Amino acid sequence: MRNGFNGQLPADRGQLGDLISNVRFKPRRLRESYQMGPVDTLLDRLEAAARVGDPFVPLLPTQLPRVKVREGYDIEQVDAFLAALRARG
Repeated sequence: MRNGFNGQLPADRGQLGDLISNVRFKPRRLRESYQMGPVDTLLDRLEAAARVGDPFVPLLPTQLPRVKVREGYDIEQVDAFLAALRARG
């Protein structure tokens, strides 16, 4: 994962929104991964929630669609980022 996520989330809402907006996950091909579109849409919703101080948990899905042949996002990286957001509330 690039662009600033080191496992710690900033306390400031604006900085958190910036982090969510700028987070990038390693693309994977020919391995099971998350579909990019639904992850990007989720990140847009989470960014908006962060900027106004809304809770994340209601927005976080229990599952995201997966792909095996097409390019997708690394599951472990996405799950780690979402777990940090879920822990924050």
